[in-house]
Amino acid sequence: MDFKESAYKILKKEKRPLSVKEITQIALKEGLITSYGKTPIATMGALIYTDIKQKRGKSIFVKVNRGLFGLKELNYKEKVPLNINLMFQ
Repeated sequence: MDFKESAYKILKKEKRPLSVKEITQIALKEGLITSYGKTPIATMGALIYTDIKQKRGKSIFVKVNRGLFGLKELNYKEKVPLNINLMFQ
């Protein structure tokens, strides 16, 4: 499974926005992705962010708040509060 597919599966299962770090940690823990590089979190973040930017509103992902991503199909009604601690872990 590639990084974007794993991100979709995790966000669908969790039903809440997650940081790139959380998405990547869950994907690695559950064996959804294998990373031979040193920065799988950066890879995941770049892929999600690029998907959102390049598809201009047609991506399956949405940026919900700074550092938090979710799925467009889940229609988050409220602005998700930023958990500043996630950004510095």
